[in-house]
Amino acid sequence: PGHGLAGVTVQVSELVGQVGARLPAPDWQQVGYVWLERLFRHPAYPEAVAGWWPDALLPVARFDLEPSFTQALWFTVHAPAGQAPGRYTGRVVLRTAQGEVAGAPVTVTVEPFAIPAKSSIKTAFALMDGFLERVYGRPLPPAVRRAYGDFVLAHRLNPDDISRTDPPDLGDLAAWDARLNAFNVLNLVEPRGEYAWRCYSEKEAYTPALKAQLQARLDDYVPRLKAAGLADRAYVHAFDERGDEFHGIIREYFGLAKQRYGLPTFTTAYLPLDPKLLADLNVDWICPLTPKYDLAAADRCRAAGQQVWVYVCLGPRYPYANWLADDPLPEARVFWWQAWRQRVDGVLYWGLNIWDGPEKTKPIDPSAGPKLTWSITTGSEYEWLQTDGRLHGDGRLLYAGPDGPIGSIRLANLRDGLEDYEYLKLAAQRDPAAARRLCDEVARSFVDFTRDPAVVRRARARLAAAARR
Repeated sequence: PGHGLAGVTVQVSELVGQVGARLPAPDWQQVGYVWLERLFRHPAYPEAVAGWWPDALLPVARFDLEPSFTQALWFTVHAPAGQAPGRYTGRVVLRTAQGEVAGAPVTVTVEPFAIPAKSSIKTAFALMDGFLERVYGRPLPPAVRRAYGDFVLAHRLNPDDISRTDPPDLGDLAAWDARLNAFNVLNLVEPRGEYAWRCYSEKEAYTPALKAQLQARLDDYVPRLKAAGLADRAYVHAFDERGDEFHGIIREYFGLAKQRYGLPTFTTAYLPLDPKLLADLNVDWICPLTPKYDLAAADRCRAAGQQVWVYVCLGPRYPYANWLADDPLPEARVFWWQAWRQRVDGVLYWGLNIWDGPEKTKPIDPSAGPKLTWSITTGSEYEWLQTDGRLHGDGRLLYAGPDGPIGSIRLANLRDGLEDYEYLKLAAQRDPAAARRLCDEVARSFVDFTRDPAVVRRARARLAAAARR
């Protein structure tokens, strides 16, 4: 306190196993902070106060420690496929030009089983070209899109976009083939044009001309998609949060997608979990908000061959889980225990990179220090979204770096939860009842769950023990 340190570097040794095996040195980032004010009054988080909040994970070679400001570092250990199991140890050292200023041991346990490269639960986390273009230029450089997609897949999420009005690049899909489990071909709406995105079209837009235009685009694209052997994970999306007045349009346009192209249809339209109605409207995959999910009704839909996903966005908040910046961080991880327990087929999120605001037209300089001018608070462009307090982090799990994506601690916790999901699945293959009991220690439903990270860590350790039997 009272003085800082300049030019701090971090040295991380490779990790050495008990029988001489080696594990690559952990990656590390400097935690960046964003300014949050008018916080949501979360009953489980009464100690939360406005100010500088940790979120971004900044890739830097060196940094300065400010006086009287706590600077966090974030370490991530990657165990490659085929890594010898066992206990590994190493050391982290902080140095300045004057020498070592701090150090700590690192201990990691590698389990004797592997989780699959491709996630076992479908996801549709929207990575929108339109907002990437605001930072990196239009047309978007293909290398930028590929870098962002790779980064999202490394967090076990599909780099998807339910709102895309241009089909995904076949080269990208081929490069991601081993890790991608679902992707939208086209949002059945008008082209976004100069806008960053287009969520839905009004009823009046669904003219014969629009139908012909959409059909021409799909006629051109879908045969090439099938020829490339990539159509087995494709779907079409439309009618985001639309009501009863769209039923006739949903039936017509989804009927086209199913009958002409053989593609599953996916929507967040306000529809009950009624398999007969969904079949009548040609809906294959339905996605309600978590408060609207009913396990018994969802199982009836699944028995009829339909999929039932869930989503969150600006809501719901307490008592439900979410991953807005001022929600308790464990909620981002526990959500995937809930998803396993409730047997959901997939999880949708409207935006990884909803970068509105004038400060979000240039990349962040990670070396400029941990206090970011890049806001994650919903701006004036989306004032209608703001409810109790301000909305912090809605649709914003990524930051823009000079050469590609910068992650966040919320995104890292989502990845950890997706790994937990794989542990649950492996444990359930060996002992379904035991896996369910362990899951119930963490999450019984979308409102009955723990926010205590120690409980999650203990349950995961016991899942690992069950999975390795």
